[in-house]
Amino acid sequence: MNLIRTFIAAELPGELLQTLGKLQRTLRDAPGGRAVNWVRSEAIHLTFKFLGDVPQDALPLVFAGIEQVCAKQPPFVVQVSGLGCFPNSVRPRVVWLGLQDEHQEMQHMKQALENELASSGFSREDRAFQPHLTLGRVRSSALSSEIEILGRSIASYESAVLGQINVSQLSAISSTLSSGGGIYRILYQAPLVDQRKPSGDVEDAASKQQESA
Repeated sequence: MNLIRTFIAAELPGELLQTLGKLQRTLRDAPGGRAVNWVRSEAIHLTFKFLGDVPQDALPLVFAGIEQVCAKQPPFVVQVSGLGCFPNSVRPRVVWLGLQDEHQEMQHMKQALENELASSGFSREDRAFQPHLTLGRVRSSALSSEIEILGRSIASYESAVLGQINVSQLSAISSTLSSGGGIYRILYQAPLVDQRKPSGDVEDAASKQQESA
């Protein structure tokens, strides 16, 4: 059986990825920064659901679920700000950037994805959804003293709004692990649909009515 490691995410704009790369280089040179394996900036995504190994013949169910969710979800904007660690800055394992979503659109879309895919037999995630962008993971070989210094550096970092993500489509993405990091390939994309806007057919019909009036 051919299994494909798959996740569902929104891609980030190139300008924001450049900003994140600069931030990572700054953090790498900060006290404790060498204790972290920093994610390649071009590999950072806004992930909504990690599916794990999916049989290739089950991928159409994933694609259909994404399309159903996107057809009912208008595009929205997320602000990128706030630096932190999982599980906390005392015992940092993951360094992340926060995402500010005033109207809880990310939560709504995450729940819709869970519901839609569960109806097709995919498991629900038990963990609470904490939207973030992963910048790096602490090395397993890092010394306790390095980790402690890293936590203090992250806690003291003054972070401002670094940019925004215009979430206008969702992608199913495959991830192939390699010694140089993950290799990503887009399997499927669907646009978020703003149902408040008339469709192209409706707009064309309205234009023709005005022309004939």
